[in-house]
Amino acid sequence: SFAPLSGGFSKKTIFFETEDEVNGRQAMVMRAEQTTNLLGYEGSDVTQEYHSIQLMRRAGLPIAEPLWLEPDPGQLGTRFLVSRRAAGGTRGGNMGAEGPVSDKLLRSIMATFIKMHSIRLDANDPLVQKSHFREWTPFKTVSAATRFCVTDFMRRLIRINDIPMTPQMLRALKWLERNVPQVDEPPVVVHIDFAFNNLIIDDDEITAVLDWESSRLGDPADDIWTQQILEPHMSMPEFLKQ
Repeated sequence: SFAPLSGGFSKKTIFFETEDEVNGRQAMVMRAEQTTNLLGYEGSDVTQEYHSIQLMRRAGLPIAEPLWLEPDPGQLGTRFLVSRRAAGGTRGGNMGAEGPVSDKLLRSIMATFIKMHSIRLDANDPLVQKSHFREWTPFKTVSAATRFCVTDFMRRLIRINDIPMTPQMLRALKWLERNVPQVDEPPVVVHIDFAFNNLIIDDDEITAVLDWESSRLGDPADDIWTQQILEPHMSMPEFLKQ
């Protein structure tokens, strides 16, 4: 049975099941590239995404087990990856939860969030080299990664997406360049879209974190907006104490 899901910018997501004498019934997920990469992220490349989620799973994050990558678009008309389907489902969007958030779920969200920010990547790791994180490994401090983000990465996204460079936008970019924080700590893995639409939840536990296309190395403060989805349940001072 094949069940395409609505939504998604860079991938088409399809739930399907298989059944055979050896493995019995299995629930899987296909993530297939769209004809157009609307966001322009390097991580939207399905081959790089596949190695990125392998990397995050190996680091101990709850990630649906990746099973295989099909880099040949000639098989089904597009490149795709297949993972096992994690138990549970999403409980909201990028603006907050749909329904109550228990203390158990809140602890699971924060534990996963903190664990993600504790990951340190080795530039020589073969999985890192095959993933989109490779581009960020030369930068050894938060300051260096942030400066690259505002002077190169963001400008590249603007150019790729054919966004006109208005005077206001140019002024904002110049302000960011002048105000890069001086932080000598190593950059961490940041998700950039860590919200309820990208969290699979079962029995008030996170079973999978989805959509790593926009992830990179950077300042953990880049993920601070996640507190907004928890605002009814955790204040900013409580969030920062974590």
